[in-house]
Amino acid sequence: MTSLKIPEIIPIFPLPETVLLPSEVLPLHIFEPRYRQMVRDALSGARIIGMTRLQPGYENSYEGAPEINPVGCAGVIAQHQVLPDGRYLIVLVGVQKFQVAEELPRATLYRQFRVEHRPEQSSTQEKASLQNLRLELVSDLPPVLQRIRGESIAPADLARLDDNQLVAVACQILQLNSDEKQRVLESESLSDRYLLLHEALELLRMAGGGGAPVDPGQLN
Repeated sequence: MTSLKIPEIIPIFPLPETVLLPSEVLPLHIFEPRYRQMVRDALSGARIIGMTRLQPGYENSYEGAPEINPVGCAGVIAQHQVLPDGRYLIVLVGVQKFQVAEELPRATLYRQFRVEHRPEQSSTQEKASLQNLRLELVSDLPPVLQRIRGESIAPADLARLDDNQLVAVACQILQLNSDEKQRVLESESLSDRYLLLHEALELLRMAGGGGAPVDPGQLN
């Protein structure tokens, strides 16, 4: 998936509380006419749609061009179904973070933007330095999932995930809200993302949702 070439100009689908992360799987129901057109055009082209959040106060200009968060994630349409009335059910898989550069003059019902893609390449040395953080997540997340949702996942299954997949799954297990997920997306490095997830895990434990409480003095 990381080898997929993402165009410089992409359609953007802004939503109030939805943040897409690289490797995250996001089912979407597309029903507005402008976004139906967006999906049709994407399916006939690169199959890429950018996801980003609407800024607070969007309600007053939702049908126009409300402000959006400049950092989002491009996703590829991995699956789609056209319903009899023209609506779409799609599955979007996050590919790569982007920074909005400029909005293009409106030539379609939906909005299109020129974006700067932010691919990340972790060196072998950096990945090796993150192994302890990664192993702790693999060990600590299953009991959290069991306690919060009564569901189980084997540490071995988590260990098989790549780093982006593990981050995305951890966000789901920890039930991060859109503000917290946006912080994860905007993090400059994989190390920063892992540290944010560990922070969320410790806060959950302190609240009694993920195991035994921790001493607040142990947190950085």
